[in-house]
Amino acid sequence: LTFLDVSKCQLQQVSWGVFDTLHGLLLLNMSHNNLLLLDPFHYKQLHSLKTLDCSFNHIETSKGMLQHFPKSLAFLNLTNNSFACTCEHQKFLQWIKDQSPFLVNAEQMTCATPAEMKGSLVLDFRNATCHMHKTIITVSVISVLVVSTIAFLVYKFYFHLMLLAGCKKHSSAESIYDAFVIYSSHDEDWVRNELVKNLEEGVPPFQLCLHYRDFIPGVAIAANIIQEGFHKSRKVIVVVSRHFIQSRWCIFEYEIAQTWQFLSSHSGIIFIVLEKVEKSLLKQQVELYRLLSRN
Repeated sequence: LTFLDVSKCQLQQVSWGVFDTLHGLLLLNMSHNNLLLLDPFHYKQLHSLKTLDCSFNHIETSKGMLQHFPKSLAFLNLTNNSFACTCEHQKFLQWIKDQSPFLVNAEQMTCATPAEMKGSLVLDFRNATCHMHKTIITVSVISVLVVSTIAFLVYKFYFHLMLLAGCKKHSSAESIYDAFVIYSSHDEDWVRNELVKNLEEGVPPFQLCLHYRDFIPGVAIAANIIQEGFHKSRKVIVVVSRHFIQSRWCIFEYEIAQTWQFLSSHSGIIFIVLEKVEKSLLKQQVELYRLLSRN
């Protein structure tokens, strides 16, 4: 068998190995079907094939390695197909341009998709456009990452910067509280009935800054913590309990207190361990764990 015509058979795909025994085939006509892909492996065993006609199908791109076409192949007709001229298929499109001398009427092959490329010549497709798109995407992604990182850092350290600015304006002489108390709301009864009573009513009395009593209504909590708590206090008292460790807000206040202690030479942090905290829970805050382990 040297000539096989399977045109107009409504073929959508070619079964594997269907042509493997046709070693003497010279011409294979597969035009006017519904093929979607061009797969060279189907024709690899056709060692004598000279002409392959796949025109008038719905081929968008290729599948497999294009160099696996038979070396004997001299004419390949791919005209009137639905080529997708996108960067995703640029290797196939470049192959068409490179092999145009052995493609029948390559100069008449046109793009079907995307819409803005419909009707344009496949040979006019430029890989440089894809490189430009990749560059734009890369730059955009990097820009988004940089901006996101900066925004995250600004958000994370905004209160530390606010504290730094305040430390430059306030001195220890301006402090109106002896200590700002950081504690979990779950421990408020102990703070009210034990800590406040013993320190503020003792001799000498110590003036404490407390959330529920001394923060200014209508002002953001974070701003109150820094402006009323740290800036106007000489020391910080940290009431450590399992509730304190589990509170993200308490840990936030403690982290600010560390920055405050670093920035202000007169400041200091006093720890009151209200109850024994499990090591597994305490280790979640490495610095606090190390500090309490030494004392």
